[in-house]
Amino acid sequence: MGEAKHRSVGGDPDNVTLFGESAGAIDAAQLMTSPLAAGLFKRVISESGPAFGPGGTLSQAEAFGSAVSALAPGSAQSTPLEKLRALPATEVEALVLKAKEHFPTDITAAAADGWVLPMSPQQAFLTGSIQKVDLLIGLNGRELSAFRLSAAAAAKSSGGSSSVADSGGLKKVSEAARPYFGSWTSPAIAIYFGRILLNKKAGLDGAANDLIGACPVGAMASLTKASGQHVFVYRFDRTIPGKGEAELGGVS
Repeated sequence: MGEAKHRSVGGDPDNVTLFGESAGAIDAAQLMTSPLAAGLFKRVISESGPAFGPGGTLSQAEAFGSAVSALAPGSAQSTPLEKLRALPATEVEALVLKAKEHFPTDITAAAADGWVLPMSPQQAFLTGSIQKVDLLIGLNGRELSAFRLSAAAAAKSSGGSSSVADSGGLKKVSEAARPYFGSWTSPAIAIYFGRILLNKKAGLDGAANDLIGACPVGAMASLTKASGQHVFVYRFDRTIPGKGEAELGGVS
């Protein structure tokens, strides 16, 4: 849409704010790390979805794409892309979930392809290779409790276990903590597990919120501030009274 069209509906192309929640928050913040988006927006609002992951490689993403397309029906004369484009989005999503069973990591994370993303979002923030835009970023208190409940339900239905120890969670927690705590990772993990033993579900939610939410949010905020931009950080702790409040904690 041209500048004249923008102004005809009251928009200002020089004062655009991107915002999103959860996956949308990740997408909005990742655009800060893409040179293709230079000059297209002035501010970002990232709600409950920090984009500070190490990402994956192009070869990993291509291997996963091949695995998904191999599951798609279609004629042998059709290209993998043609077969996938012929399917409804819901069927493609089902193929993605099935293919993910054979990949050990979150292969759907951002991939540094050398074009849209020259480097991982984490590396872009660490090196200051981000768009010079202002940032409002934050999360909800104990927001990861909802994911804890869904994981427990899924484990119960499949006959598995969702406990931190039984799922190899100690290693996963350590890997998540290391970028933020460095040589203090082991003491930090000991403190988190002590809180989990003492406070049970509230302790588990607190650890998850810190490592998946608060720590990357803080890192992104600090690094954006260091690049000379205005940064605002929030945490929303309001709870909804009623059934489930104690189980879920502070969520919006």
